[in-house]
Formats: sequence, C-alpha cells, structure tokens
Amino acid sequence: MKNRKALPALLLALLLGLGLLPHPAAAAATQAPEEVIYAALSPEGEVQSAWAVVSLSPEGRAGYYGDFTELKNLSDTTDLGYENGKVEIESRAGIFYFQGELSKPELPWTLEIGYELNGRSVSPGELGGKSGKLEMSIRTRQNPGADGDFFENYLLQVTVTLDPELCSEVDAPGAAISSAGGNRTVAFTVLPGQ
Repeated sequence: MKNRKALPALLLALLLGLGLLPHPAAAAATQAPEEVIYAALSPEGEVQSAWAVVSLSPEGRAGYYGDFTELKNLSDTTDLGYENGKVEIESRAGIFYFQGELSKPELPWTLEIGYELNGRSVSPGELGGKSGKLEMSIRTRQNPGADGDFFENYLLQVTVTLDPELCSEVDAPGAAISSAGGNRTVAFTVLPGQ
C-alpha cells in the first residue's frame, strides 16, 4: 500500500465469539446468550482495551456473569445492576444487549505487528510524515497464558482501519477490503487453531 502522508491511526479490532458461561437464571431465556469480544490494540499488537457485547433474550429477570469495570445498556435506558461479578437484567420480551468493559483483557491469541517502509524495517513511531511503499505484517499465535480451548475452537477476525487519504493501492491477499464511512477497512479471518 502507498502511504502518501503518514501512517493513519490504526484501530485493530478483534472479533471473537467467546461465550462466557451464563448464570443458571438465564437458562430460561428463549435464546442462548451470545458474547462477542472486541479489543483495541496498539500499533505493535498489545491489547489496550477490550469489551464484550452480550445479547440475551430474557423475559423478566436474568443474570449474567463477567468481570467488567463498566457497563452500558445498549437496548434501553434502564440501569443495569452489577454486584460480585453478576450483571442483573430486567427486560421485556425480545433480545437485550449490553456492553461491558473487561477488567483484565487477556486474549487467547498474541499478535505481533511489523512494518516495512520502502523495504526497510521501521517502528510505528517512525512512520509519521513519511511516504512510500508501506508493508504491514500481522502474526497471530496462541497465547500460552490463556485457555487453549478458545484458540482451538473460536474464530478470530483482525481488522485494520486505514484513512484512504493517506493510504492508497491497498493490497491484502486473503482479506476482505471494504469502505466503512470515510475509512477503508482490511479484515482478516483466522480459523480456529491457526
């Protein structure tokens, strides 16, 4: 890809269908809970923050366990109760969504991101104000400190967001490239165990 002015701020998002175990009270729900984990990474691949978006279909009162620091109700304006790691939900019929900031964001994968500008290895901090042919490499592997079941059974999506004013002629074999608002996104899918 050509970088005409500067490397844009990168937002690397991880989509990961991690299913934390629901509270037994949620078992009466008509649909099993679903959880998607999103993580924002530094240009080097370190986790900066991570959050879960959970969907449930409770009718009445339900509970959901997770280690969250901040909660947002994405369905309506009612407050969510949270005590001892349990989210208390009072909902009408239909799907209910909430978002929770993870207190200890450790992912089942580690990511290493490398950069080359005009064939020379550079750090992300060196790219500001430069132009030329930029190559990024993203390497994923299993995080030995995390539960291996997630690595072996769940899909990982890595998305790089680029400013089309700064990056043109994007070439990413195997990725889905699309426009998202005023940005260009490049999304890679990593199958379980890869």
